[in-house]
Amino acid sequence: MPAVKAKLVAAAFIAMNALVVALEQDGSAALRGTGMEAGAPAKSMISLASDATMKGLKSPFGMAFGVALGTAMVAFAGRSIKRTKEEQKRLQNLFDQNMTSQQLQKMADSGAELPSLVIIRGVVSADGPNVQAVAPTIEGLKSQVGEIHQPDNAFIKIAQLAKSDPNMKPLTDKVAAQTGIKPSDIPDVKDDYSNAHRDFAGDALILSEILVARLSVTVRKEEDKEKNITITRTARKRSHACFYARKMSPGFHLLDMNGGRLELKLPSAAMLPQFSPIQHGEAPSLFLPVSNVVEEFFGFLRKEGLTVQGQHLDLSNLPPSKVTDPDTLLSKFIFVDVQSSTDAGGFGGNPQVLQGISDAYNGAKFLWEPRGYYDGAGDDMPKYITDTESKMVSPSELCQKLQSAAQVNTAQTDFCQPTFSRASLAGRRDEENCFRVTELAIPRGSDVVVLAKPVKTPDGKVTLVPPNSAEDGADVDNPDAQRYRFRILKGHSIENLLKQRSVNIQAYYGFACMGAFLTMWAGAGYPGLS
Repeated sequence: MPAVKAKLVAAAFIAMNALVVALEQDGSAALRGTGMEAGAPAKSMISLASDATMKGLKSPFGMAFGVALGTAMVAFAGRSIKRTKEEQKRLQNLFDQNMTSQQLQKMADSGAELPSLVIIRGVVSADGPNVQAVAPTIEGLKSQVGEIHQPDNAFIKIAQLAKSDPNMKPLTDKVAAQTGIKPSDIPDVKDDYSNAHRDFAGDALILSEILVARLSVTVRKEEDKEKNITITRTARKRSHACFYARKMSPGFHLLDMNGGRLELKLPSAAMLPQFSPIQHGEAPSLFLPVSNVVEEFFGFLRKEGLTVQGQHLDLSNLPPSKVTDPDTLLSKFIFVDVQSSTDAGGFGGNPQVLQGISDAYNGAKFLWEPRGYYDGAGDDMPKYITDTESKMVSPSELCQKLQSAAQVNTAQTDFCQPTFSRASLAGRRDEENCFRVTELAIPRGSDVVVLAKPVKTPDGKVTLVPPNSAEDGADVDNPDAQRYRFRILKGHSIENLLKQRSVNIQAYYGFACMGAFLTMWAGAGYPGLS
């Protein structure tokens, strides 16, 4: 039974994600044929029913399951939006307190309880020598330093569509009826992060972090009333982190505005972000990522389960996702965020960029995750795959596995004809798949704001460490629980941190709209799903 429940969740999300992609591309016209646009002829049908589980969505239980899941999505998003607004208020209050190292040390010396969070302005420095960023040292990346080109965030785009397109009103009305949240409650945020140019001198660095993600194609099959089949292949819409590493000068610390010193203990960089038990699949905290809404929701489902037809379903064994949506990253310390021109990670004519990144970190390995290299729906892998084990490998082994996967997938994928000739698929690999390299760096003497938790060390000194996974002893999977991460913000303002929360609200609202859609669609019997 647990496997069946997990498959029903996956099936509902596969069907819904097909619409998410369509909404990004076609706007509210994508709702035609799903019952959301009264009187409109069916444009096409989402045909993803490859097994009995998918077909089970159209059973009475499957319909009730979709209604319950969509309702839970809206409830989760509404609670998350309200929590996020409270977080914004608290962040502003913390900033206004203008806390100093002297005040914290005085509290520690007196035996008073230290606060769970502080925001401190100052200058970041280190006792050790400078470190070197990686991208400026590698041909192919060197010429792209300063360029920021991030993938689109589907839920942010849907939220923007909901605020501007009257055809989305059935969905926004549904969200408002359940949560009280209207489109006018969702902030408008200037996008200065998706595509930008940033100056980067690269001098006197004391910290750098690099994150490499695999971006891969999403596929879907549509069938119209006449049984004509259309295959859609959308480039670079799935993602998983495959490499993460940090260089940091010893004695990394903060000097506050009065010159008081506080040691900084950063979150571990020893594991990929998707393997952290508290991060919900987010990118590492210094990149200032937007919430990974789907992964947060899955954590919520594991905690609270789902009630369908009066029966409570325990979803605590819902497996973690292997691939998810691409990250949206807001840190102003990011100085390069670019995608390879080839499937195998070639940048600017250099096919050895991944090897160069590994070499810069003493031969560190990359994650081979087969779901990022074959056509598939969600976390399901095609039956023709034999290399199914996720593991850490060298760049050369990764390249060998990638080349084999390309050949096998091209020869055997079902997501091909009649829209695409099989002979054309090999030529599409570079367009559809890539590696995304993002690097940030912090120069010595940078003006910063640090958000962290102060703790008293055994020698009586105060140091700043990562905050609790959630505040007040709450469970991180509770959408009402405030949660904060260790942040180092550029400049002496928290504007970008407050902005990150506003963008989170947009993403949650886009997710709520999709939950409203799923509720109405399932209640109508999934029109358009075959």
